[in-house]
Amino acid sequence: MIMKKWQKAIIAPEASVKDAIELLTRTGLQICLVCDDENRLIGTVTDGDIRRGIIRSLPLDIPVRKIMNEEPHV
Repeated sequence: MIMKKWQKAIIAPEASVKDAIELLTRTGLQICLVCDDENRLIGTVTDGDIRRGIIRSLPLDIPVRKIMNEEPHV
């Protein structure tokens, strides 16, 4: 099965912010797609979301669901 490039950007809501940073770097897509267990989109995380979390002094080991955009435009 051929994986589409955007599918490589899927991350679980329990994954850490550090995991999201690594995924952003690895895929080069500038966005992480936060999906539930059934691969339904529940939010997105961009480098801007991560920067805002860092400015708020949030640790990098918190789950991405704490900083994700829960109302992405699709």
